[in-house]
Amino acid sequence: MNNILCHFRCPPLLPTVFAALLILVTPFLEYAAASQSFPSPAAIQANVQFWEKIYADYSIHSAVIHDRKDLSRIYGVVSLIDKKIPGAQQLNKALIRIREKKYRTILHNLAAGKRPQNAEEKKIAAMFTGKKRAAQMKEAATRLRTQTGLKERFIEGVIRSGAYMPQLKRIFITQGLPAELAYLPHVESSFSPQAHSKSGAAGIWQFTRATGKQYLRISSAIDERLDPFLSAKAAAAYLKNSYNKLGNWPMAITAYNYGTAGMIRAKKKLGSYERIFRFYDTGHFGFASRNFYAEYLAALHVAQRLERTALPCDKPISFTTLQLPGYISIASLQRHFNITTQTLRRFNPALKEAIFQGKKLVPKDYQLRLPNTPALTRQKRKIPRSYLHSRQIPDKYYRVQRGDTASEIAEKYHISLKQLRNANNLDRNAAIFIGQRLRIPQRSLRKNNTKTPPLTKQKKQFRQQRQIPILSDNKKKTPQFTLVNSEKKKRPTRH
Repeated sequence: MNNILCHFRCPPLLPTVFAALLILVTPFLEYAAASQSFPSPAAIQANVQFWEKIYADYSIHSAVIHDRKDLSRIYGVVSLIDKKIPGAQQLNKALIRIREKKYRTILHNLAAGKRPQNAEEKKIAAMFTGKKRAAQMKEAATRLRTQTGLKERFIEGVIRSGAYMPQLKRIFITQGLPAELAYLPHVESSFSPQAHSKSGAAGIWQFTRATGKQYLRISSAIDERLDPFLSAKAAAAYLKNSYNKLGNWPMAITAYNYGTAGMIRAKKKLGSYERIFRFYDTGHFGFASRNFYAEYLAALHVAQRLERTALPCDKPISFTTLQLPGYISIASLQRHFNITTQTLRRFNPALKEAIFQGKKLVPKDYQLRLPNTPALTRQKRKIPRSYLHSRQIPDKYYRVQRGDTASEIAEKYHISLKQLRNANNLDRNAAIFIGQRLRIPQRSLRKNNTKTPPLTKQKKQFRQQRQIPILSDNKKKTPQFTLVNSEKKKRPTRH
């Protein structure tokens, strides 16, 4: 009888047991699937392990001094002063220089045949073996590199990624691509939507302006690179094209950093990814490009481990969309939907500051995102026609002439240098070049007539030209060069 009762009572436990088994098995299934698409060749194992330590173990308050070529050789770790403390940056640089000099001296001494004097020197000596160890030590002394830890930043990125990850995975799956590619922004931007790099890349997928324009809308009113979902579709298209041309994910992911054309040349020269990783040194294929795939694998492993912990990740964004039937001001959207500027910014990161300042209209056909509530869903169908415009507020432009500087142009049009820089994506020095077409922010149109006034009739001395990087279309982040004028702070001459 007891056996019969057990027979009828046990089945309700099966779903619980199955769920528990699924939780245990899922990580192994994910690892097996990822291993097939994203192999980890023996040649990059040390690099993957290095980056896993950078993401998971080393704090942002530590600097790891290592061999640039052989990442298994970590000579030491420098404890950094908190950046919030005045003068910390200079002090940290000094601490790193002192430690690098120390390790360089140790390597030179060991290469010269001197015996290690303490535990630290013995540890470094043990990193080199074989008959050519002296030559290896001498060469290693020229290859010191410092990498700041990223543990806290990486955790913050995983928390932020919770808002986007489910939708990003769906985007890649829809394109017939592995869902694991959704983890790539951990390497590029730590999932910070407003991330900007020194090379001009923007958003969580870090598209440069030149490459971004091939896939996304970028104008004075909108920059879709800053939208995690729209730029994810662009990233999927870019990666899919690279994969189709290169035939495997190690090369295709490396191409996301180095450029598809560059990786095609590398493949033609050396064949396999492993050989490219070990021997390719042409063009701009440096430390970042060589390590990009290893960084991705490390980020994928660490992020998936953190996701299985109790980390309080952001909740997925739930939204509804409205394709705008005409141009419309941000103020009209606020009135109609009774929604705050902060909410509109959060759900529509592609909209630029000019729109929120009323200098530009939200473009026609833009897919406006709104919180997914019944009230807002109903309001989508009731936008008054009086709110809609048939045209965008026009821009005003100025063509740079010989002797012009950005500050003089800004002063003539009664705008700040910062406004001119932001409107034209100029660098910190506000570098410009002859013939460049500069957009004048809308504020100036209320203070100037429609004709472009000359800057001055006085003859100016032509400033010395210098070079700044301009991104090439066929590479994602590789600079070319053009001559420009530079707006630098004037400093008193010392005698």
